[in-house]
Amino acid sequence: KAEHLNDAAMPEIERLSQQDKPFFLLLRHMDPHSPYLPPAPFNRMFYHGNECDPANKSMDAVMQFKPFRDYFATWLPGVTDKDYVIAQYDGAVAYMDACIQKIFTQLETLGILDDTIVVINSDHGETLHDHECYFDHHGIYDVTLHVPLIIRYPKRIPAGLRVKGYNQQKDLVPTLLDLAGI
Repeated sequence: KAEHLNDAAMPEIERLSQQDKPFFLLLRHMDPHSPYLPPAPFNRMFYHGNECDPANKSMDAVMQFKPFRDYFATWLPGVTDKDYVIAQYDGAVAYMDACIQKIFTQLETLGILDDTIVVINSDHGETLHDHECYFDHHGIYDVTLHVPLIIRYPKRIPAGLRVKGYNQQKDLVPTLLDLAGI
């Protein structure tokens, strides 16, 4: 869970910030990955129905998807509403966002936010109930390929700047080295 990663990372950020030299820290928050299991209150934030309503058949195709049906049956026992699973993904994203906000708050409190290159990136998107690729990241579809790349560094990047086009993961390290003046 992201809060456990924060529990380990935040003391390290404080320690590193007290040294008079640059540092690099990579945090890999994994929460919006299947199985989507956000903690309360995020688990009910986007869903208020009955996920096990027998009249709802929207999970039938999911539970019949042979490659993952055992996994889904274990992760989602009795769940009949696909919107519940999508809401769990949304809850996992919201939970992760709240945890990342704590990192931003700490950087600001330490007085180093504007001196820090912050990158928010993703390795892939998710196919939720799309393209018969249920609740994972299979296929070469826009939902899996179009992911955020956000770089915040007020010293070199104007707020609100949006660059059109595409990038590849391999472009990130040279970009960061250039921003750092290396």
